[in-house]
Amino acid sequence: MQDSKQINIWAREALSLMTRHDIPVTPEYYKVWYTYVSKPQGRLHEAVEELFANGVAVDARQCSLLYEKYCGGDNAEAVARFKGEFVRILRIILDEIRKMVQHTNGYGSLIEESAEKLADNNLSIEEVRELVADLLEETRRMGGLGKLISERLDETTRELAVIKQNLKQARAEAMNDFLTGLPNRMAFDATLEKEMAKADEKERPLCILMIDIDFFKKFNDTYGHLAGDEVLKFVASSIKELVRGGDFTARFGGEEFVVLLPFTMLEGARAVGENIRSFFDRAKLKSRKGQLLGKVTVSIGGACMHNGETAEEFVQRADKALYYAKNNGRNMVAVDQLYNA
Repeated sequence: MQDSKQINIWAREALSLMTRHDIPVTPEYYKVWYTYVSKPQGRLHEAVEELFANGVAVDARQCSLLYEKYCGGDNAEAVARFKGEFVRILRIILDEIRKMVQHTNGYGSLIEESAEKLADNNLSIEEVRELVADLLEETRRMGGLGKLISERLDETTRELAVIKQNLKQARAEAMNDFLTGLPNRMAFDATLEKEMAKADEKERPLCILMIDIDFFKKFNDTYGHLAGDEVLKFVASSIKELVRGGDFTARFGGEEFVVLLPFTMLEGARAVGENIRSFFDRAKLKSRKGQLLGKVTVSIGGACMHNGETAEEFVQRADKALYYAKNNGRNMVAVDQLYNA
């Protein structure tokens, strides 16, 4: 296990490199650079060094590719790390202060109490901020020695403000798919629970459409993953434009998307799905270089919420409808009551 000073050094180096290369501070990109500086013998470090050696700019696009290939993992881990970094920094400073005030009993007790609070891993970022504020207030009453300590705590407070902003951004990024810009599976799960509760309370309909790109693996194998990424972004933006503003569109995973349709009965959901399906059936795809890529069709499954069912059961019925569409010719819309009746 690495000591806190070394971890803090790596964290600062990672953030410094991100600033130098004009990389946005997101959980994915931070994890790339933290891994780069902390594992000099690792595969990611070698890949970055090779890019540098070939004169390739390690920009946000390259970071996305590096993250997908070498990092992966949960965004929640990155969110937790932002708070953990600050707590580590503050603990180091408190250790330094403890040495300076060993003969000042009252203030020394405050330092000890603060250090004990920081040992609680469940401490929120707001509770940490309040702790620093209390330390500052007491420190400024101490005159000369207090001035020296106050400067250190002021510096830490400024760093906390930066980390709080990073934490806010990390939480937002954790709910978004970095390729398409749509909300991700985590955001969908949270929204589904809320919409189901509203629909149950208000006794109003709620439907789901599960949308899957047909033969996407074959498309990737034929035209390459970069073209595949462009198709995913095109499908994502098109679906969002084709539904109402109050509907919720998310990337469910891989080449699969999902739309929540509040205030919509099953037949209405089928009509929305047919509108989406027919749009892609007519669309002609071209690469950035103008190469004609043909068309990409979609299969769609729909379901309307039943009273008393769980979110998992609701999604499962829509998923079964989707597989019905895929197993019966693709490029079609199926809703669960049509074949479960």
